[in-house]
Amino acid sequence: MEGKSMERRDIQPPQMLIAGSAGAHARVAAIRIVDEIKDALSEKGYCTLFLSGGATPRPVYKEMARPQTSKTVDWTKVQFYFVDERCVPPDHPESNYRMAAEEFLSPIHAAAEQIHRIRGESSDPESEATRYAGELPTGDIDIMILGIGAEGHTASLFPDSKALNEVQRPAAAVIVPASPSRRITITPPVIKRARQRIVLASGVSKAGIIARAIRGRYMPNVLPVQFALPGLWILDADAASELRIETDQELL
Repeated sequence: MEGKSMERRDIQPPQMLIAGSAGAHARVAAIRIVDEIKDALSEKGYCTLFLSGGATPRPVYKEMARPQTSKTVDWTKVQFYFVDERCVPPDHPESNYRMAAEEFLSPIHAAAEQIHRIRGESSDPESEATRYAGELPTGDIDIMILGIGAEGHTASLFPDSKALNEVQRPAAAVIVPASPSRRITITPPVIKRARQRIVLASGVSKAGIIARAIRGRYMPNVLPVQFALPGLWILDADAASELRIETDQELL
C-alpha cells in the first residue's frame, strides 16, 4: 500500500536543530522542550505534553529532570500523555510509562492526576485504545515528542499499518510486524493536532531514513514519521549526516 504521494515542494520543510554529538543532543533537546513548555504556560497557563518511549528520549528526559533545568518550570500546570505503549504492565522493563516515570515524571514530582498513561496491562487492547481515546485532550495539543524508527515508524505507527488510515479513532491497538507484539498508539489525526511536533533522533543508523523522510516524496503510509512534518527535528550530527540541508536549521 503506497498511499498518496506528493512532491517535496508541497510539504513545508521542518525547522531543525543539529547538535554536534549525542551528549550535546540530549542537552539541546531538553532545553528546547523546556522552553516550549514555558512558552505554552506563559501563553495560556497550562500545557499538554505528549511523551514518547525509546532509547533516544531517555537521556533527554534525564536532562529535563535535572534541578537546574526543571526548577524553571511549574510542572503542576503540565498534563502528561503518551504517544504509544507496549502491551505490558507498567513496571515491565519495556514499558514506556516506566521509563518516563523513572527518568522524568518521578524526579519532577508529577502528581498522579497529571499523568495520563496508556494501560498496557489491559487484557483487551482494543477496549483500552477506546478508553484512552476518551482521556485525550479535546483541544489543541501543545507539544508532542516523537521518535523515528529504522523503517520510518513513529509512535507505534508502522509502515502499511491499518492505523495509518484512521480518520476518526484517536487511538488504536496495533500489531508490530517484526515481533509480532501488540501496542496501543495514537493515530495520525492526533499527531496533526499538536502545535509543536518535536522529532528526536541521534546516531548514524538513523541518517538514511531521516534523509528519505525529509528530502523524499511525501508518502506517510510508507514513512509514517512524515506525519510529523514540518515540526521541529532535533538531531545530532550523525543522524543529520545524509542531509543536504536547505531547512531552517541551527548547528549547536
